[in-house]
Amino acid sequence: MRKGFTLIELLAVIVLLGVIVTIITSTVLSTVNKSKESLSDTQISTIEKAASKWVTINADKMPSENGKYIDVSVDTLSADGFLDASDLKNPTNGGKLCGYVRVTYINNETYKNQYEYKFHEKNC
Repeated sequence: MRKGFTLIELLAVIVLLGVIVTIITSTVLSTVNKSKESLSDTQISTIEKAASKWVTINADKMPSENGKYIDVSVDTLSADGFLDASDLKNPTNGGKLCGYVRVTYINNETYKNQYEYKFHEKNC
């Protein structure tokens, strides 16, 4: 009676382990990417909320014509104390998150005397 495994049995086990590792790796990478997207969305929301507070304090600097806008940089929000920019990191590369929030005045049938906040990322 022979003891041990045949070459085909060993190859089958190795292939099976390779398939399992591939599935686990793709699942982990997917989870990491989703968490980076979620972190990015949270940071953008934080920046836009800081811009909203900035607009409240600096209402005299805001445009009053429909469709006009002003760009408020992350550095301005940080310098004026509305945002702690040291906490903001770009999730994709780990570097500093730079950009600005475009604050647009909207006055139409649907939105009366409101501002729209949209973050735009730029390279540092």
